[in-house]
Amino acid sequence: GWLYPDIARIRDVSVIVAMGVIRAAQEAGVDRETRIKGMKDEELEKWVRSKMYDPHGETRRVEQEVRSFIDDIAGKGESRSSNL
Repeated sequence: GWLYPDIARIRDVSVIVAMGVIRAAQEAGVDRETRIKGMKDEELEKWVRSKMYDPHGETRRVEQEVRSFIDDIAGKGESRSSNL
């Protein structure tokens, strides 16, 4: 708890840090993402959150890929056996 925030708050704290870094880069003129230059804080927060890694989303993507792979294999097996 002294160096890092509580794990339950890590994503919220990460958003605050990212927004601070973005604003500092903008003020220093070293930012490269032109789409966020004029964003208000509320919009920037939504943008930052949309760019954050979502482990639950990753799990969903992997599950979809596996299902698709299994469906492809099952479909190919059916077409081969019907050709025999």
